[in-house]
Amino acid sequence: MTATKGERTRARLTAATAALLQKQGYHATGLAEIVATAGAPRGSVYFYFPGGKEALACAAIQPS
Repeated sequence: MTATKGERTRARLTAATAALLQKQGYHATGLAEIVATAGAPRGSVYFYFPGGKEALACAAIQPS
């Protein structure tokens, strides 16, 4: 089964966040850096993660 565009965007955001959090920590990681690393539109963060950075970080550290 092929992932939808939205699923791929969400996965890119969580993967980028996980990598950045591991490298530099929560407070040193900004949303602008996350969306740039993920190659995703900024609005996607709030669409997929209405809780913003905190919700995205929680999703990124959840075990797969």
